[in-house]
Amino acid sequence: LRKYVSAFFDYARMNRERYASFIELWTVIARGSENNPFGSVSYVQCRDYIDTILKEGKKSGDFPLLDFHQLSALIQGMVDGVLIQWLLDPDLVDIDICKKRVLDVLDIYLSRRGAALK
Repeated sequence: LRKYVSAFFDYARMNRERYASFIELWTVIARGSENNPFGSVSYVQCRDYIDTILKEGKKSGDFPLLDFHQLSALIQGMVDGVLIQWLLDPDLVDIDICKKRVLDVLDIYLSRRGAALK
């Protein structure tokens, strides 16, 4: 899970223009259509991948019992939200610090202690 989240941040940082173009394209498609199958399919794939990671973590005993699907949406939302803010205001949003904090939040929530946060 840490590798998945880190990869999003690292890709965006190393490919800022490409990532910005992707977000712009995604926004244009969403605005131009009542139903955005591109965005929907992309998010389903992201959430399914995160679900798989979480289920494996549960099976191995690393993660507590969780609502996988909702947590997957939350994790992807944190990543996307931070990266969009970074694209809009790179001087204010430090992508490396935010990446670390998102990972910290996940570590706390997915720990046995964090399971009490349900």
